[in-house]
Amino acid sequence: MKKTLIVDDSLLAEAALKSYFVRLGYEVVGLAKNAKIALEMIDKYNPELITVDAVMPGMGGLELIKEINKLDRKKGKRTNIFMISSDNIRAEDRSKVDVDQYIIKPITMYKLKEALKQI
Repeated sequence: MKKTLIVDDSLLAEAALKSYFVRLGYEVVGLAKNAKIALEMIDKYNPELITVDAVMPGMGGLELIKEINKLDRKKGKRTNIFMISSDNIRAEDRSKVDVDQYIIKPITMYKLKEALKQI
């Protein structure tokens, strides 16, 4: 069972993702409403898969993913990351981070299953 962390400031998105992951047999180790909480949970739980909302107050999703990528390099590992956004993410921004999948909101079970097939 893959340990999963959900990072999103929307309660609706968090609830949907948690429900989908649990139904698919994933262990949701935490829900983080912002990047600061996410970094603490990453240190504590060492998740194998992280979903990151692109737009959050404070440190945004791109910046958080850059930090996760740095932590992975230090630890000599690679975390699977899905970036979630309400609109298309510019190719220029995509090239700045190591992300496995981009999911456009609204989040559905079908979109999540398709993304999971790719990792």
